[in-house]
Amino acid sequence: MNESIKYFTVKQVAERFGVAIASVYAWVDKGLIGFHKLGGSYRFSDADIESFENKNHFRAKQERAI
Repeated sequence: MNESIKYFTVKQVAERFGVAIASVYAWVDKGLIGFHKLGGSYRFSDADIESFENKNHFRAKQERAI
């Protein structure tokens, strides 16, 4: 992995948006969120997450509460 880019797991993305892990996999299957396949696992960069938020008007759980 590139040291300057932070990657998040499926679980971390699910927690960030307050959704089930299955929802994140569904987003991947539908092409709604970008991802990187590293060592057989899905990983999401900040850019992937930000693009998803902007395209889908979906904000992280903690941002929605404000």
